[in-house]
Amino acid sequence: MRNLATAAAAALVLLLAGCGTGAPGVVPTVTDPAPATTAPARTQTLEPETPPALAVGDVVPAADVETVREAAGHVYVTASGDGVVLAPGEPLPEPVLAEITQTSWGPSPAATFSQYGAELAAQTEVLLRLDDAQVPVILVQAAGIYQGQDLIGTTYGASIVGVPDARELNAALTNGTRAQVDADVASLLEQHPDAQVLDLTG
Repeated sequence: MRNLATAAAAALVLLLAGCGTGAPGVVPTVTDPAPATTAPARTQTLEPETPPALAVGDVVPAADVETVREAAGHVYVTASGDGVVLAPGEPLPEPVLAEITQTSWGPSPAATFSQYGAELAAQTEVLLRLDDAQVPVILVQAAGIYQGQDLIGTTYGASIVGVPDARELNAALTNGTRAQVDADVASLLEQHPDAQVLDLTG
């Protein structure tokens, strides 16, 4: 570009001289074009990786249970202290079911009143941990009728956990026949249709 501009200026000087104007040739000053401004390199901002979403049944280390719960997660804390991820309306994972069934009486209540008391304490602990997970579950269980230490009959009862009004609802329920319990379950489902029913009498 500079060579062409210099040649054009020289030709203009010769032309003016040939015309006899006596005016000195005016040669334009040709400078190098300003160097191109280099655009600053774009800095790529790396977004922090989003932790993978937890699925029902995933195990949460004991140290992370509260963090997951604060992020609106539902976690059942097992006897070992580790958590298991739950979700409303989803079937309970096997480790949770195992802890519930191990402390339930199944179709037959405890054979003695003393055994009933010990098993009831273990069962209550499990149900409180299930309640803390804030997943609605209705449980149907067999219960014993005792005379002294002896089991003389079987009755049935329903209870609900994982809902804010569980205490009030359970206080209004009484043990009775299976038909009565089925009616209680239907009433609980009307108030909490997202609750799952876990029948432990089978």
